[in-house]
Amino acid sequence: MSEWISVQEEMAKDSAAGGRKAFIKWIDVNERLPESNPDTWSDPVIALADNMEIFQLSCMGTYWQRSEAFVKSGAQKVIAWIPFPLLPD
Repeated sequence: MSEWISVQEEMAKDSAAGGRKAFIKWIDVNERLPESNPDTWSDPVIALADNMEIFQLSCMGTYWQRSEAFVKSGAQKVIAWIPFPLLPD
């Protein structure tokens, strides 16, 4: 958990300095999960794993997809996520 706090602290410092990270608001998986219909995967999201690596994953209910890259990274769980940004018109 201390790694997650470090990420938050770093983002706060960057935000105060007017950096690009100011636009990222990670959603804690304990607060909310991506929307999905029963027995259907959610739209893909940007997922932050417990090893601080980022993956494109989907979830179904509370179950997160385990991509080959996720498994090979040694990650155990997703801790936060953000939706993909919308493309400009």
